[in-house]
Amino acid sequence: MNKIERIAIKGIRGAKDEISMDLGKKSILIYGENGTGKSTIADAFEWFYQDKVDYLISEEINAKLAIRNIFLGDHELSRISINFMNKNLDNEKSIGHTVAARNSNSSAAFSAYKERSASENLILRYQDLVRFIIATKSERLSNLQDIIGFNEVKEMRGLLKKMAGKYAKEIKVGDFENRRSQKQAILMDSLGQNVISLDHFIDAINRQVEPLNMGNKLSSLRDIPELLKAFEKDENPLQMDQLVSYNRIADNLSELGTYIDDLQDAYDVYYNVYTKLSKDQQKLQNLQLRNLLTEGLSVLKKDISKDDFCPLCQQEKQKIQLIKELGQRIEESEALRKEFENVREGCQRLTTITQNCTSSIGTILKEKLLVEKDNEALKMSLEEIQSRISQYSRECKKDILSEEMLTERTDLNVDKKDLQSFIDLMKKKATSIAEGRKESTKMQIHGKIIRALDAYNEYVAIKKKQDALLIAKNTFEALYDDFIKRQEDALTTFLDIFSAEINKYYTLINPEEKVESIQLVPLKDKSDEDLQGITIQFSFFDNIHKPPKYLLSESHIHGLGLAFFLASVKAFNKENHFLLLDDVVSSFDAQHRARFIDLLTREFKDYQIILLTHEKDFFDLAAAEVKNKGWLISTLAWSQEKGAELHPYNGAA
Repeated sequence: MNKIERIAIKGIRGAKDEISMDLGKKSILIYGENGTGKSTIADAFEWFYQDKVDYLISEEINAKLAIRNIFLGDHELSRISINFMNKNLDNEKSIGHTVAARNSNSSAAFSAYKERSASENLILRYQDLVRFIIATKSERLSNLQDIIGFNEVKEMRGLLKKMAGKYAKEIKVGDFENRRSQKQAILMDSLGQNVISLDHFIDAINRQVEPLNMGNKLSSLRDIPELLKAFEKDENPLQMDQLVSYNRIADNLSELGTYIDDLQDAYDVYYNVYTKLSKDQQKLQNLQLRNLLTEGLSVLKKDISKDDFCPLCQQEKQKIQLIKELGQRIEESEALRKEFENVREGCQRLTTITQNCTSSIGTILKEKLLVEKDNEALKMSLEEIQSRISQYSRECKKDILSEEMLTERTDLNVDKKDLQSFIDLMKKKATSIAEGRKESTKMQIHGKIIRALDAYNEYVAIKKKQDALLIAKNTFEALYDDFIKRQEDALTTFLDIFSAEINKYYTLINPEEKVESIQLVPLKDKSDEDLQGITIQFSFFDNIHKPPKYLLSESHIHGLGLAFFLASVKAFNKENHFLLLDDVVSSFDAQHRARFIDLLTREFKDYQIILLTHEKDFFDLAAAEVKNKGWLISTLAWSQEKGAELHPYNGAA
């Protein structure tokens, strides 16, 4: 477990000249009045490990320049160097006026150490105390997953669910059963029997050919080309091609008709969800405000705005209360977000079906017969249908937030009567050719075989795709179900252990105050399938309550946040055995502060602690407690000439 030997900070924030702390793996208590550079140490520490200082990130602040002391010359570097027990990890991080940040240690060992440290809890500031406690249930889940490394688990769970849903949607949109039935109907019409396998298909062809005494029976699909060549002898090849083409166009038009039914049904669904949401102007406004609320909550939690007022409207408002209200509003807008997702899903389904229709009519228009003069009117009508289908795609590009209204379905309809008349026309032309050659049994059987072969090949392709999607869907669903069970078991076990640690530290600071049995409890969605968030449950005067922000005082919420952080350190900080605490007891009274110091010195005596405070009473209390426990004690002063200066404590701060 790593500890710090020495820290040196120069040219960062309030430290113009060098601040040096020779810790020798010991803990240190530092007192500094507001403005003396106390938070400079925390800022430099955070920048060293996180490559940023959270509260300095905003559109109005150049984070790179903000890390530098404003009195530095352009040629001077801002830097922090840390020497560790493990000398291989020693590093100086620096940044110039125009030069990007650099680390002096470029070894693979340091890079790996930095990456491992990024997921550990090393710094706690006063403004961070309430983040987890007053967060929404979904934010709390996300935050906890960050800490315990469950983000990868969350991503995997989400991926498995997404993939299972993706394949389920493809199966639904693909309408495979109906399409297979269509092909079976063609096979029945052509061959006079159902075909459910290759053997059935070969047998049915042999039955058709048998009366012609043309030779050997078919044994596989590879034999069919030779059979068809034999049919073409002594026949009119042009008429044979026409017969095949008219039948093919008729069959494809029938399939297109089914697609158009699906298209118009899908548009009805899309039109309804889109129109319902678009008519509710309040919901649309709230949907657009959701991003603003989310950004505002982020700004408040980063403590960019330090006073108790709303940074947007400038009205006075307690920051904690404002954070609570924003979190609640964002959580309430989750249902609205799902409504918007329904609109998007409807659009996606409509787009997929439109693509199917476009592909189907594109296949029909490739038939050579359609270029003949007799079929010009048909071709033009089909191109008109193709154009009308493309209008559905344009509807999907409309933006609900811009209040664009969708076109009425009746204005987009493709007249199925027209389509049926085209089918009847093609069948009539095919029948005309067949009847003109009644004496040619070969031509009729040839036409049936070609039609049946097309239908069978398409049937096999449809079934193959359907089976592949079903296998994928079932596989991902099985993986997801098993994953969820294992995840829930692991998370429940972890939360029980972690909650016990939080409860322990909280009650050490707040004994006999009737807040007991603190428990992190996972919450599921309405389907009881997926994790929706985590709530904090506790017993208060023997009654169960949740969450704490509705009942506990600010001081107790801070105590709970502190207990959560300390439990996180014990549970997850495997790389580093040190932590920095910056002004974390401001809302505690003297008794709670004394218990907090006792907690640190007893429960974290093996950890190296950098404890910063601007409160003289707490400093005196803490100094008296830690001076005989091996801690270093220092004070900070600030001058314009030198910036922050660290002095050994002489008993009078």
